[in-house]
Amino acid sequence: MRTRKRRHGAAVAATLATMVTIASTSRADADAEARERASRSFSEAKTAFALRNFTAAATAFEEAARLTPHPVTWLDAAEAWERAGEPTRAAEDCDRALAVSEDPNLDADAHRRLERLVPKIATLELRGGPPLSIRLDGNDPVSLPTRRRLTPGHHLILVTDLSTGNDRRVELDLVAGSTQVLDLASPASPRPTENAAPAPQKRSHRGVFGASPPLGSWALFGASAMFVGVATVFGLSTLREKDDFNAAPTRSGLDRFRRDRLVTNAALAAAIVSAAAGVAIWIWSPAMSSGSK
Repeated sequence: MRTRKRRHGAAVAATLATMVTIASTSRADADAEARERASRSFSEAKTAFALRNFTAAATAFEEAARLTPHPVTWLDAAEAWERAGEPTRAAEDCDRALAVSEDPNLDADAHRRLERLVPKIATLELRGGPPLSIRLDGNDPVSLPTRRRLTPGHHLILVTDLSTGNDRRVELDLVAGSTQVLDLASPASPRPTENAAPAPQKRSHRGVFGASPPLGSWALFGASAMFVGVATVFGLSTLREKDDFNAAPTRSGLDRFRRDRLVTNAALAAAIVSAAAGVAIWIWSPAMSSGSK
């Protein structure tokens, strides 16, 4: 009896060992296949990047990173998206790199890239939880809480309460460089909470838009007028010296003519530069319009 039990136990153990071996082999085969596919995608991405096909390169880098997650691959994808003129997707890949990175140097690289990208995009943080189903701009459902990098402009959130089946819409106008935090668990239409960027202020310019020139422009215009006066005086003197030299050529007369001509030209140049600088300050000196006060 004991012998049969021992044999039965040995058979069960052998069966379990065989199942574990098969499962381990299957996982190893799957991992090897994933690594091989990731390697192919990475090679395709590098080729596309070298050919300056940055959209194709970014897509292939992302495929490689999804198969075998690594922060360097996500950062390569972010660089390709940035060069392709897609700052939102580049920022998303920086976030993915930070999520899997354990290297402070790679973290710093991702943060430096985000510093360039964030002013060009909008960031939306959604809070809440079950039983809510969230769709952002008609895309697939989003699990909460989440942070999304979005293009500035108008966005629509469809919030479905799974316990009642009721839907509500939340519409947002996001500003570049802003971060808005919404608590979607509230039954009322959520409102921005922290870190919401202020509405952009309208700016106008002085001078050519009707306002008077700033003090710096007046000072430069005054200097320009003074240089014009100097140029006039020495210009008349230059003409006299020229006439005198033509009537009685002397070395001293030629020296006086050249001196007065040099002063005249220098004064005219200074007058032009001063006037141009005054106009530039007048045009580019910003003033907040009355609508922004």
